[in-house]
Amino acid sequence: MDKAIYMASQTATNMMRAQALVANNMANAATNGFKADRFTMVSQDIPGGEYGARANAKLAGGGVDMTAGPMMQTGRDLDVAISGNALFAVQTDPNDPNTEAFTRNGDFKVSPEGLLTTQAGMPVVGELGVIPIPVHESISIGQDGSVSVVPPGGGLVRLDRLKMVTPEEQTDIYKGDDGLIRFKGDVPDPDLTATVQSGFLEGSNVNGASALVELMNLSRQFEMSVNLMSRLDDAESSANDAISSN
Repeated sequence: MDKAIYMASQTATNMMRAQALVANNMANAATNGFKADRFTMVSQDIPGGEYGARANAKLAGGGVDMTAGPMMQTGRDLDVAISGNALFAVQTDPNDPNTEAFTRNGDFKVSPEGLLTTQAGMPVVGELGVIPIPVHESISIGQDGSVSVVPPGGGLVRLDRLKMVTPEEQTDIYKGDDGLIRFKGDVPDPDLTATVQSGFLEGSNVNGASALVELMNLSRQFEMSVNLMSRLDDAESSANDAISSN
């Protein structure tokens, strides 16, 4: 069998994987704080022979698109949008402080256990650890990320400051299957210059129209690869028939 059919098969497989990635981006076009996944195609030479006659297309991870999403005003005290490329720290396992991950979604709440958490129930991490919320009349998050409450009877009590970190490069981070962002190496120290805007949420940075066009282009490339495989198979069958007739 001509090795070109394997190249076409590999390309078709890559197109399917890329379509799944873009489809996931589109599915999260309305998810607060969602950052689109990127991908790239690179050429991978096939070893063997006296010269480089063939190369495979290989799907390579392109990292996370940290472009800011649109700001949406909610007026809710525990909705906060973060500035720049900074990230909020959360704890994926409430019982394990070593399960720290990061997100741009600042849609927080107070859990029945009295902790500041995400809507999914993951504790939000402050600079001192998870943030317990005592009985209060009101709660607020300041521009610097400080979490404060007004206890019964009045006064203002500062509890902690949200832990916010800023990756130095986009290549330093990756996104897990749970949609949360993690660091490939050491987690940076808290960014003391990071700020938030209370009463706002950041929307997804996925452009639905652009993603749809990209998905259509990938679908066409997949069809081209499948058609090429069929033609190569037909050509091989014709060659075999010609050899057999002789």
